[in-house]
Amino acid sequence: MIWVGERTRDLDGAHLKFCRGIGNPLDVKVSDKCTQEELISIIEKMNPNNVPGKLSIIVRMGADKL
Repeated sequence: MIWVGERTRDLDGAHLKFCRGIGNPLDVKVSDKCTQEELISIIEKMNPNNVPGKLSIIVRMGADKL
């Protein structure tokens, strides 16, 4: 599975631009540092056509922050 994570999910970065062109399902890992607005922007960039099953979100916050 191909994913972008905490250090590679820059909205204007090469990782998101590269992943946008991939036809396979993708993952994005988010933590408590990710804002709602940023997550929505990432989703729109990684799955611009809103294809069901294209994108999975992996929440990485630790049990104490859930």
